[in-house]
Amino acid sequence: MSSPLPKIKSFAKGPGTTVGRYFTDETHDPYEGVVFRKVDAVILDWETKAETFRQNEFEVTAEHTDTDAAVIASRYARGTLGTPERESSLRQIVNRVVGQISDWGVKSRYFASNKDAIVFHEELTRILITRKAAFNSPVWFNLGVAGSKPQASACYCLSIDDTMESILDHCKVQGMVFKFGSGAGANMSRIRSRREHMSGGGRPSGPLSFMSGLDKFAGVIKSGGKTRRAALLRVLDEDHPDILDYVWCKVAEEKKAAALIAGGFSGGFEGEAYSTVDYQNANNTCKVSDRTMAALKYGREHEIQLRAITTGKVLGTLPAKDLMEQIADAAWQCGDPGLHFDSIERANKVPSLGKIWTSNPCALTDMRLLSQSRGLVTILDVNLNEMIWTGQSWAPVTKKALTGVKPIHIYEAMRTGPQQMPVFSAGTIPDEDVAAINDWHKMAADALSAWENRS
Repeated sequence: MSSPLPKIKSFAKGPGTTVGRYFTDETHDPYEGVVFRKVDAVILDWETKAETFRQNEFEVTAEHTDTDAAVIASRYARGTLGTPERESSLRQIVNRVVGQISDWGVKSRYFASNKDAIVFHEELTRILITRKAAFNSPVWFNLGVAGSKPQASACYCLSIDDTMESILDHCKVQGMVFKFGSGAGANMSRIRSRREHMSGGGRPSGPLSFMSGLDKFAGVIKSGGKTRRAALLRVLDEDHPDILDYVWCKVAEEKKAAALIAGGFSGGFEGEAYSTVDYQNANNTCKVSDRTMAALKYGREHEIQLRAITTGKVLGTLPAKDLMEQIADAAWQCGDPGLHFDSIERANKVPSLGKIWTSNPCALTDMRLLSQSRGLVTILDVNLNEMIWTGQSWAPVTKKALTGVKPIHIYEAMRTGPQQMPVFSAGTIPDEDVAAINDWHKMAADALSAWENRS
């Protein structure tokens, strides 16, 4: 992006919001000038090449590829295939979404006048159809669908406690979140370790056993009822007695899958091998303390105390260095687990509600960052020493490295000045379109202000 971003007019003072025009004018339809074409939207099984989806004569813009058309038609078009109710054009999908949002705005009296509501409707339509911006999947899945209570957020952080009632309630809520197209994450550390005791005698199952069941539900309940698999995030604290079992759980399952593939079973993600092993729908993350990270940074000895969930009794200790080495080894082999840092608390906007126990670190590799010299650029296009907006200040990218079996790009930006400290870091796996983001809280208004005032 070479041209400067448009200035955002301030909201109207008093009741209602005024909306300015940036991409439309009063005399032209928001679709004017957009060239449309019709495509036979087809998806083939990558292994057998058999058709898994087809919708003929699906309309997209000339800027969309055939692959774009297949994804849009298969995932976001609503209505039963082969019926008049089935959406057959991207234009219909945009109209459905924009119409619902605009209607909510009018009914909730967000706009200062009816004219502002019309401008909002036309501006948003133009933005979406020309691909200046796009909503996340749940918006396209759900908004404007008759008879539904739209679920529009991409991901939800759910709670879970050490009771059977809570675990089963969590299973139900997670399933409903998936049903309507969103992802779900939870910190499983409140579930007692398998090394503890049950009040009635015997040994508990431990969090990994319940994670296995929840993972199976995630695989069965596709997001939005579509072909997109459910997005699932799991977190376990460093001092949980089962932390090392958690660190290595996906490595063990990957080895099982490899053995099945070697035995002749299908190796696709939806194939026989991976559908029979555990934890394949989840991104696993270890929550590590500032104390542990400081010990690792400065080469100090630090023993993590592994405490029973029910009694707080210390069941053992684990050297911080050993934990990090095992996390790195496991992640090198299969990509998991990632890290969730306690330093995220410095960005907690509602500390009165408690700590941030879990988060979702996923983003696409085409996610854009704000470069001081080039405007919006994708993560993969960021260069060393390039100044990027961190949400608080401009900072140079000082590190770019490859790690592991897959080409995982690591980026880190340091705040300049007497106290240099990381303010942004990201790691991306290009072939999986996954990025892990830590301490990245960029507000659009701040970014625009920073752009306008850049030196």
